[in-house]
This record gives sequence, C-alpha cells and structure tokens, in this order.
Amino acid sequence: MIGWRPARAAARIALIALLLAGCASLPPEKPVTSISDIAGEWRGTIRFGGGPFQFVDVSIRPDATMVMQWGINTRWGRVAVVNGRATFDLEIWTGAIYYLEGPEGRFLLIQATFGVFDAQVSPVK
Repeated sequence: MIGWRPARAAARIALIALLLAGCASLPPEKPVTSISDIAGEWRGTIRFGGGPFQFVDVSIRPDATMVMQWGINTRWGRVAVVNGRATFDLEIWTGAIYYLEGPEGRFLLIQATFGVFDAQVSPVK
C-alpha cells in the first residue's frame, strides 16, 4: 500500500508539471460582457504568496454570488462586471477575474489585490 505522504508528493509533482505545461498554452483574454460569461462551476489550483499549490473549487452563480473552497476553507462573496472586466469581493479579499477563451478551452485567472493569492481554474466537466 502506498503511504499518504508519497502519494501526496507524487500528486504535487504531477500538478506542478501540468501547470507548467498549461501556462505556456493559455488562450487570449476575452472581455466579460455579463456574469453569464463566467457563471458556472470551476476547478483548478490556488496559491497563496509563495506557498504550495492547493486544489480549489469556484462557483459563480448567475445572481453574481461566488463561493471559493480549498482545503478546509470556504469564502463567500460577489462578482461584478464593469467595462468588460470582472472583479470579485470575498469580504476580506478583492481582486480581478480574467476570462480566457480559445481552442485550448476556457479558463479563469483569479488574482487577489496585493498578490495575496492567484488561482487558475477551468470549467468542471
């Protein structure tokens, strides 16, 4: 039986390799014209400062509410769209949501103000 730590280390190595390969092929940014452009269930990774990558689930609902879950943490907030740009407010954190779309797929890059965290997510299939 594989121990918890070796399995976790292998998962981290695979995740980092996937992220490094994926970063080079992200599609171009698209303007966000309404919440419906980014509404849905998204999954990917989040990184706080220089810390480790963690899995994150992001839910953006048509009523502009947002939920982010990673590890044992859950944050609730709202999303707004102004002049083709999406922003979020999770009470203690605010920031920008960049919408990328192309042949490679759809992605959201979520960046908190002052570099608190960065997340890269794609739609849950």
